[in-house]
Amino acid sequence: MKRTLSSLLLTICFCSIAFAQDDASDKTRKALADAARNGNGLHTQITVNGNVHAQAVLIPKVDARRIFGSEIANNYAVVEINVGNKSPDAALIIHGVFIDYSRWPLSGSTPSELNASTSTDSYQASTFPSQVASEEYRIVRGQLLDAQTDTLRNRFLRLLTLAGNLAGAFTFSLNEQGIVKGIAAATGVGIPGVATAWPDKTIDQLNRVSDFGFRSNKVIPKQASDVIVCFFPIDRFLTPGFRKLFLKSPALFFAPLQMLVDKKAEAEARAALGDLFAGFGFGFEELKKELPCYMTIRHPRANNPAWAPCLDEFGLEVKDANTNELRVKVYKEGNNKGKTISTEFDKFKKFMGLEFLGGVSLNRITVTVDGVMTVDVNTVAARIDEVEIDKVTDCGDTGNECVWTDVGAGGGVRTGVIRGAYMKGGDIAIAEKDALHIDELQKVEEGSNDEELHFSFKLTAPIPNQTKLHFTVTKAPPSADTKKLESNSYEYLVAYSPTAPGIDSLNLSSDKKTLTVRVRRLNSAAVTFSLHSEAGEDVPVPDASVTMDATDHNKFTLAIDGLSLKAGCWVVQAKSGGLSSNRSEKFAVEPKPTLDSAIRRDKSITVTGTDLIDFSHCGGQRITFKLLKEGTDAPTSVNVLNWNNGKPVLNLPDDVQKDSAWKGKVQVYLDDTKQAEVDLQPGS
Repeated sequence: MKRTLSSLLLTICFCSIAFAQDDASDKTRKALADAARNGNGLHTQITVNGNVHAQAVLIPKVDARRIFGSEIANNYAVVEINVGNKSPDAALIIHGVFIDYSRWPLSGSTPSELNASTSTDSYQASTFPSQVASEEYRIVRGQLLDAQTDTLRNRFLRLLTLAGNLAGAFTFSLNEQGIVKGIAAATGVGIPGVATAWPDKTIDQLNRVSDFGFRSNKVIPKQASDVIVCFFPIDRFLTPGFRKLFLKSPALFFAPLQMLVDKKAEAEARAALGDLFAGFGFGFEELKKELPCYMTIRHPRANNPAWAPCLDEFGLEVKDANTNELRVKVYKEGNNKGKTISTEFDKFKKFMGLEFLGGVSLNRITVTVDGVMTVDVNTVAARIDEVEIDKVTDCGDTGNECVWTDVGAGGGVRTGVIRGAYMKGGDIAIAEKDALHIDELQKVEEGSNDEELHFSFKLTAPIPNQTKLHFTVTKAPPSADTKKLESNSYEYLVAYSPTAPGIDSLNLSSDKKTLTVRVRRLNSAAVTFSLHSEAGEDVPVPDASVTMDATDHNKFTLAIDGLSLKAGCWVVQAKSGGLSSNRSEKFAVEPKPTLDSAIRRDKSITVTGTDLIDFSHCGGQRITFKLLKEGTDAPTSVNVLNWNNGKPVLNLPDDVQKDSAWKGKVQVYLDDTKQAEVDLQPGS
């Protein structure tokens, strides 16, 4: 190429001198002629036709479903095209890929109608009715992504997750700690385990669409080739009956006469064609019998003894012996001389039926690659079609909160790829880089090419959900007096489903002053704690009272001695990223029971005081009551009929009920140690 440009410039310079000097010497003219002869001619236009070769193959539904998913396989004719750019000088930029079925007998169009429909306005460009363009990969990917939520696997996992979250939300009402721990294990281990054992294949299918799907302005380098998978909507060119037949047995559309000899395909073929031949007086069986003669006429060979009988079978005769041109038999004499014989035409109708079946072959449809050849793409700004962030070990794909909030996972390093065109020589930029504390943003040379730019960056702070990142790719200016080449700005949405934290364990210190809590979380977002009592009181734990373990960031120590908690059974709940955890096991806040009064009723005693709490829900009953009769030293235990929110109702023993003159005291004990006593007073 350098030699070509040099020769052209030399030629232009010599031509300029020749025009300026009308009296140029013969020596100068000879030099010009020599330069022209020695130079390599530079083509001002390099055409696609002649430089590009394409081969197409239809991917059957069974394979398309496995590679790209059922949503794509059921709605598209998936065609793989191998495009080879044979040009030694120019790259191919593909603008479009389309199929043209104007020569298909069932298209209902003729070449003259197509030409008449095009606009002659120089500022307009018309489509051709018989051309069906491949849908671009972004549309197909969006369709597949939209269908992902409705797959059986994802619906099942969403219902499991909902059930687990609902169960976790009501653990506060359960006394059996085994059940509480089982719910935590199911939500933290069981459901993720099901997701791992039953992977979502849609992610891989989406990646294949992105990797191989047709995209406009795809570049095929000079003397290189690539594979493009095109997606043509079946409903655009096939009716429901033909569509069903096409999806089940596409081979019948390329060799349609097989439907006459393949009994397994006959039922579907009859359903698709309906009563097409009903008015002709014959059906599939008659056409099947005539198939050998039809093949004899359609593929003639010299001295074939079946030639003449088969002509007669279809009412045909040779019109021109030199060209073997055929026609329906005509009268040789009389008033009808030269006219078609009606009885022979009836025989010919079977030939017409076989011609029709053979004519529906999709071999008459062509796949066309449309584009231009370009010599230098370095002077063209990059174009971003897609940005994809890679999976992170121990976090999964970008739909997981961990990828964007756990700066410790993977050392905070995130990798990805920008797909598009003209990427070679470009550098990556993220507009929100500084505001979101994104460091070490850089291009990764390995794997990068003209269509892909790999990159990496490091998270030093969590990125909130629904944050928009704007990616651009810039290139050096083509010349000293021009600006940098900047691509379109691609908006990438950071979207994930926040994951609620979970409390795995809780330990109360021996001095009852601190709680050690282990929190299960998938991100590094801040964690806050609150305490809940059975009485319904909620007490937030101040940040100053929370200490995170230096070596285990999921372990926290809560100082509760300064929170003035009322005596009773309490639980801990964590909150992170706006979501609340399950409630922990219950723990007891030390009571200091006192008695103010004890009133005798017919069969019970009503007691008032402080810290008269039921502790059976958090480690066993610690507060008990006894009756001490006046003049004795041995108190008698009494049962609590109802704790009555701090005003317990005690059972009045039978012997005391019978003794209306009974006098004595009601005593309260904490862990078998008497704390207070009060005289039993008669009720009104």
